[in-house]
This record gives sequence, C-alpha cells and structure tokens, in this order.
Amino acid sequence: MMQKLDERGPSRAGRMALALLVCAALAAPTAQARSASSTVLVPPASLPVQARRPGEAMFLRDTLDGRTMLYIQRDGDSGMAVLDVTDPAHIKGQASVPVDAPAASHRDDPGAREWDRGFEVPAVRAQVANAATGTTFLLTDGGLYVVRQPSTEMIRKLRELNYAN
Repeated sequence: MMQKLDERGPSRAGRMALALLVCAALAAPTAQARSASSTVLVPPASLPVQARRPGEAMFLRDTLDGRTMLYIQRDGDSGMAVLDVTDPAHIKGQASVPVDAPAASHRDDPGAREWDRGFEVPAVRAQVANAATGTTFLLTDGGLYVVRQPSTEMIRKLRELNYAN
C-alpha cells in the first residue's frame, strides 16, 4: 500500500508544478510588457554575429530532430547564415556558409518598409513568422530583428512538458 501512495505522489507533484508554471506564464507578460502587448523586440546587437549583417531573403525550416532553423541569404557575397531559433529566447548561431551561386533577390516587396506593430523597425526587407512560438523574424539593412511573444513561448514549453509526462 505504501508503494501505491509513492507512485501517485510524483504525478500529483508534477501536476502541481505544471499548474504553478501556468500561473507564472499568465502573470509574466504583465511584468515584461512595454504596453498592453506582450511582445519583446530583440535587436541585431543582442543576437549571434551571424544575425548582425544585412540579408536578402530568409527561410524558416523545422528539422526532423525537432529544431527550427532560420537560413538567411547574405546580401551580395552569396553566403548564407544559419541560426537555430528553436528557443527564441536563446537563438544560437550555427554557421556562416559560403555559397557557390549568384545571389538571387527574393525580397517580399521591391521597396523596404517600416514594420510597426508596437515597435518601429526601419527598412524591413523580408519577414517570416513561426506560428508555434509566435515569433516574427524581420530582415533589415541593419541585420535581423526578432519580435518575441514570451507568453506564447511559455505555453509551447508547458505543452511540451505535459506531453513528456
């Protein structure tokens, strides 16, 4: 009989921990919010070196091992930057790869535009969004900007923890 109580104990404790995390996730956006929104703008200077140079186009891809990679085609030099953006709070530079092909222009539209949804980001060349994390990646003349939604990121992490248990 003591074993049955011990077997149920961790699952109750796990559920309690999950409930606490959900409460923290709901409270966190109000503490981090600049305004009524719960978005955070991350400038190129706060990202890995691969994200600090201008680019021509971007491609977001989920890998078979569960990671999300962002590929940035470099401006002019035909190189490509690879970033691991699986966790938008901890973006990692993976590689800068030279490419033996002429650079092709794939801008979203011919003229650069400002992106203003609570933040002003000048000269946006291209954008791509990751619905799973609520993250938007903005490619500019000054490098990559990341618009994060910490509450959406937390909900995704909680779901992953729930599936693991």
